[in-house]
Amino acid sequence: MDVPLWFPTVAGTFLSALFIVPDGWLNVPVAILCRGDPSPLADGLDLRIARELEGRGIASLMLDFSSGGGRVTRLTQATLQGPIEDLGSAIDELRIQRGVDVGRIGVSGSDIAGTAALLRASFDPRIRALVLRAAPAPTTQLPTEPVTVPTLILVGDDDLLVRAGTRTLEKWLTGPYEFVVVPGAGHHFADPNASEAACSQTVDWFCRFLGAGVKSRSA
Repeated sequence: MDVPLWFPTVAGTFLSALFIVPDGWLNVPVAILCRGDPSPLADGLDLRIARELEGRGIASLMLDFSSGGGRVTRLTQATLQGPIEDLGSAIDELRIQRGVDVGRIGVSGSDIAGTAALLRASFDPRIRALVLRAAPAPTTQLPTEPVTVPTLILVGDDDLLVRAGTRTLEKWLTGPYEFVVVPGAGHHFADPNASEAACSQTVDWFCRFLGAGVKSRSA
């Protein structure tokens, strides 16, 4: 079931998102799938991930940071503050959605949305699992605390600019994590094999660390 949502941010603006809830499941965990650039390739991959999660008893909230306030290119504390706060507002919104287990929330972020997700997870205990896809390292002193949640880092072997700095993300990770370089993948994982690899890795990670909902008897 696809449910459009609109909810306020701390800045007083409104964000739109698509909430995808698996039919016939109760008490479902939620993966927030957020993108930080306007490429339709990123949106298409997130929708594919959401459909796979739907079949596995996990809801998804699809969120686009690139549509609010323009494209973020400088990864400083000032420019990332908006996406970090917006992610918190999205998590707040999940608390009023029926059938959701707010104790099992994961975040998958692509591009700067992954950077924002990493920083949010450093101080927000509501995030229980992370997937960072083609996420550049922040040029800021944040996070102020280590990131303890299970984290999957995905980067394409052809995404040379991001790949060069991605290893620095590891210094903030004190929980279990995996670093995966996907063959044939550029920044948007446009290659079909790379897209399939990113999708399956993301879905498996959330299934592993968030679990699934409860199958309804009437389903």
